[in-house]
Amino acid sequence: MSKAQIRGERPAAPPCVPTSGHAGATPTADPLIQVELRRGALHLNLQWPASEAQDCTAWLREVSAALVDLAYTTHRCLVQCADMDRELVRYDARKARQDHAMLKLWGRISSINVRKVVLTAQLLEVPFERIDAGATFGITNTPEYLARNPNALVPTLEDDDFVLWESNAIVRYLSAKYPQGGLYPQDLRTRFDAERWMDWQQTTLNGAGREAFLQFFRTPEDKRNLRAIAASEAATKPMLALLDAHLAQRPYMAGERLTMADIPIACEMHRWWGLPLHHAEHPHLRRWYDGLRLRPAARGALDVALT
Repeated sequence: MSKAQIRGERPAAPPCVPTSGHAGATPTADPLIQVELRRGALHLNLQWPASEAQDCTAWLREVSAALVDLAYTTHRCLVQCADMDRELVRYDARKARQDHAMLKLWGRISSINVRKVVLTAQLLEVPFERIDAGATFGITNTPEYLARNPNALVPTLEDDDFVLWESNAIVRYLSAKYPQGGLYPQDLRTRFDAERWMDWQQTTLNGAGREAFLQFFRTPEDKRNLRAIAASEAATKPMLALLDAHLAQRPYMAGERLTMADIPIACEMHRWWGLPLHHAEHPHLRRWYDGLRLRPAARGALDVALT
């Protein structure tokens, strides 16, 4: 077989050198050399005139060198594939351990911040174990818990050997870890729009309404500060109007889809609308909240009685 044949061209006279074979019987014609090679399923039949033997010898040397290179390259590829297979086995084993290591959440369900995490995990359909901690349940001041969360607060999340505290950080972490749930926006601007509303809830909305909640549910009735309640209510009202106007233009906080931005604010509204106050009508805010509250994943988070 000639170089031209390898390239798919029609050669003038196909060269090669036999390793075994016989010459043609016609004495006046250029003797024809034939070689037949068999190895397993491979069957190779070569023919060429004896007059081209010298050229074919050089060509066969080139082919032999090329085959050696090909054999070496093939061997290296097989070694690399084997290495990759072993790494994939190790990765699958690690992933299986992570998948079977159930999340552990420390915190009482009466905490708004714990409810954020519960709602997130349930929306993502991620199994978790919740351990009551904080307030009357104690635990948070023990050395073991302080090693996890030096703030002695809830919630604290344990994910295998990773420990995380701060509720909105946990909501972000779970949303990002389980992207199939759709809570973590892939578009950069949408993601930071969601981040902005989460920060706003924690730094602004929560601070405005928190005092009224503490007075109604953490303070004996004969010791309640009515002025503090009125101030908290006055600070919250314009924020509710802001949310209502925002949701008049879109179905969810960060646009067309439910994202992690909706979770902290939904928990905030669950707490605010549970206070024994006169609540003004905010139709767009109410439509948004009712839609979230009716989801099966909201059970145990947005239907919990305030205490």
